[in-house]
Amino acid sequence: MPVDPSQRGFNAFGNNDTRSQYESIYRSIWAMIGNMYYQPEKLANWAEWEHKFDGKINSADDLDLAIQQMVESLGDQWTRYVTRLERIQVSQEQRAGLLGLGIQVKKDENGAFYIDYIEWGSAAHNSELRRGDNIIAVGATVLAGKSVKEANELLKGEVDTTVDITYAIKNGQKRTAKLAVAFTADQGVVAQVTDNNLLYLRLPDFENRRRTAEFLNAIKGVGEKMQGAPVKGVILDLRGNPGGEITESLVVASIFLKDGVIVTSKTRSGRVYSKQTYEVVPPLAFSMNDAVDGSNDFINSLLEAPMVVLTDENTASAAEIVTGALKDNKRATIIGKTTYGKGVGYATSTGPTGGVVTITGLEYLTPSGYNLARKGINPDMESDHPRGEVKDVQLLKAIEFLSNKNNNK
Repeated sequence: MPVDPSQRGFNAFGNNDTRSQYESIYRSIWAMIGNMYYQPEKLANWAEWEHKFDGKINSADDLDLAIQQMVESLGDQWTRYVTRLERIQVSQEQRAGLLGLGIQVKKDENGAFYIDYIEWGSAAHNSELRRGDNIIAVGATVLAGKSVKEANELLKGEVDTTVDITYAIKNGQKRTAKLAVAFTADQGVVAQVTDNNLLYLRLPDFENRRRTAEFLNAIKGVGEKMQGAPVKGVILDLRGNPGGEITESLVVASIFLKDGVIVTSKTRSGRVYSKQTYEVVPPLAFSMNDAVDGSNDFINSLLEAPMVVLTDENTASAAEIVTGALKDNKRATIIGKTTYGKGVGYATSTGPTGGVVTITGLEYLTPSGYNLARKGINPDMESDHPRGEVKDVQLLKAIEFLSNKNNNK
């Protein structure tokens, strides 16, 4: 998920985990949230939490529970605290072969559970389930009356087993999906040229520099195979891309933009807001030569050839930064579905008890100034992937669009 470079590596915790330090550790996290949380209007009653647990934190477990209650009071799904015991539980489940089904759920105002996110390549992704479907039961267990945490615990299964999910689509029709539980393989980067000389690029995430390097090397490999010849179009597939580091999204966006703003981030420190605008400068001759030896025509086509970005409801975070940059700069046509609508970044730190605190400390705007949080980025051309359809309808539409664009030149 996007992390502003200026916030990388913050330390909300002290280094001494003795019992006498528990309250000061708690208050340091309280102060950190109060200083950097991106929506200060939610902190109107924050003072009440500073001394709420004075004299009541006598162990590491007490500290974990106190911090968790404080953080959960914000009602922000991204600002959270994962206790040491919860992390141990996840590790034990993984070793025991208990895996998630690739579904994250939320509760609506009526208490019904709906799918908020589906992981690409997971058991859920390979089914007919879609974001927004209501989950009624997992196996024989009905979810009504459960908490979100309890529901997510049920949405797991042992490797090589099948889990039945009873769900309802928007018209209320009930259906059952049988999900085969298996490890989700690393999707990896895909870079290939189609028969009609279109460059198809699949980027599964913006996790780290290694992933970005894999992406750049894949593009370089294509350029070398083509001996520097240009492509007639580019398809960047960001469907199911959950995001990652904001720094990596800047690198990827710059591959396809000659110039222009990529994104503007907004952070808070006390009463002061700061804005950071990231722009692309025009390509420099020496950097182009270094990228792919002797293949300037190929590189120029990355900057100039007609382009499509494929998105879906699970395109999120850093992937939305790239989508917004290419759309607002009129570099690409967006085909698919409205993106997830995250629009925020956060900073994370591990404390002396082993718990991990994550604080939403950044929001970002697309080049046009659009705040996509909870709204997402709408496609220029909407294209659904019908339930049960074997063909990749959205990809076929992108190919057709670019082919027609080239034929009409």
